[in-house]
Amino acid sequence: MWINGLTNKNKKRIMETPTNDPKKLADLLVESNLHHTEHPLVSSDEEAELLRNFRNQREAKERRTAYWKEVMSNEADFERYTANEFLEGIIDYCEEEGNPFVIDDENREAITLLAQYFTHDPEFEKAGYSFRKGLLVYGGVGVGKTRIMNLMRSNQNQSYRMVDCSDIAADFAKRDGGEASLEKYFKDTQLLYANKWQHKTAGYCFDDFGIETEGRYFGNTVNCMERIIEVRYRAKEPLVTHIITNLSAVQIEDRYGVRIKERMREMFNTIQFPTTAKSRRK
Repeated sequence: MWINGLTNKNKKRIMETPTNDPKKLADLLVESNLHHTEHPLVSSDEEAELLRNFRNQREAKERRTAYWKEVMSNEADFERYTANEFLEGIIDYCEEEGNPFVIDDENREAITLLAQYFTHDPEFEKAGYSFRKGLLVYGGVGVGKTRIMNLMRSNQNQSYRMVDCSDIAADFAKRDGGEASLEKYFKDTQLLYANKWQHKTAGYCFDDFGIETEGRYFGNTVNCMERIIEVRYRAKEPLVTHIITNLSAVQIEDRYGVRIKERMREMFNTIQFPTTAKSRRK
């Protein structure tokens, strides 16, 4: 191909040429022997395309560099949005993906509270909840708990990662599992780069809390989620912890005991979908 005619040195020279100086780029192409007067290696259209490609690559690199420079220097000033704007963005995104997100009488109250929490809307605390706590999202099977929490995981309040409780128990039981497999959940995860809201860590949202089996590792039996909840509860620094469950408070006590139930009462705001809500799974 004609692009192979560029040496690494000439590629570097072209990439370093200011994007507003196409004449200099063209001169470099000539100098690089990409075309000759008698027997041109590329047509004028191909040459124009090459110029455009190099300019686009350079501009993209400049944008990425400027973005991360802003983020890492803590000088970025990103627009914050309201709870309504947050929900509108989610609805628009789902519409574009061809999988509409419907808000109706069965989920409106719960979803509004979630949007208020993740945008730090004062209305959330006026309703009797606390921003110092995480979320325990409770409701029947298929009502949309996991989907909405997945859609909200990147947010301006504090982003988080989704993890299935059954996967945690399964990893614990592996030959190279055990306590070491749980340790990453004892604290929030460090991000490689601060995100656009300047978060340098991400919390965890533990999905399907209560359906996981007890973990067995070389004869030792451990309730993995009980262990994780205990450690995160005792953490000296505040951690971002959310839970999605089908279990009621009584069922949580039966499954994990009174101590864990009381720990969870201190750790979480309970956001409940109506008991009359129907499954949205098709």
